[in-house]
Amino acid sequence: MVEDLNWQNLNAEQLEEEYSPSSVIGGNYLPFIQEYIERSDDVASSNSIIECFYGPIQSNSIDLILPENITEDKPVPLLVFIHGGYWQELSKKESLFFMDQFNQIRLTLFCPKILLKINRSHY
Repeated sequence: MVEDLNWQNLNAEQLEEEYSPSSVIGGNYLPFIQEYIERSDDVASSNSIIECFYGPIQSNSIDLILPENITEDKPVPLLVFIHGGYWQELSKKESLFFMDQFNQIRLTLFCPKILLKINRSHY
C-alpha cells in the first residue's frame, strides 16, 4: 500500500493495487467471496426475483426483489443497490447477501447488472 494516496501521484501499478479490494485485506479473500455467494444463494432461493431486461443484450438486466404480499394500497420503500465500484469479479447475483436483513422491514430491492468489462460495441 502506498503512503501518498493522492491518486494523481500514483503510477498505473499503484492505482491498480489501491483499487483492488483483494490487495488490502492481507490474505486470501476467497473465503469472503464464498460466503457472499452462499448467503446470496440463500436470499435468492427464499425470494421472488424478477429479472427485467431494458436493452438488446443479455447484460442489460435489472433484478427486482419484492417483499411478500405487496399490494397497491400498501407501498413499500425501494432500495436501488448498485453493486460496484471497481469490480473485478462477482455480479448482482452474488451481491444479494445483505437483502435477508431488509426483508424484515418489507423493502423492495432494485439491482442493475454492472458489467465487469465494457464492450463498446454493445452501445
